[in-house]
Amino acid sequence: MTRVAIGTLGFLIIWTIFTTVFAASADKSEVRLLPKWAWVVLCALLPFFGGLLYLMVVSYTHLTLPTKRIV
Repeated sequence: MTRVAIGTLGFLIIWTIFTTVFAASADKSEVRLLPKWAWVVLCALLPFFGGLLYLMVVSYTHLTLPTKRIV
């Protein structure tokens, strides 16, 4: 195997572990579109795209604009 292939495989393994653990440790109130268990399965079975989709869809749900204007 070449260095690029080994590096890519290592990245995919680390990415899959990170996104699966991140999805499993998320609060149920922050998860949307799919149940929490479905996101965990999706992150584990689709190594790159499942985690990328999870981070794009779910991770910014807790960000809200302030209700009062701060001067």
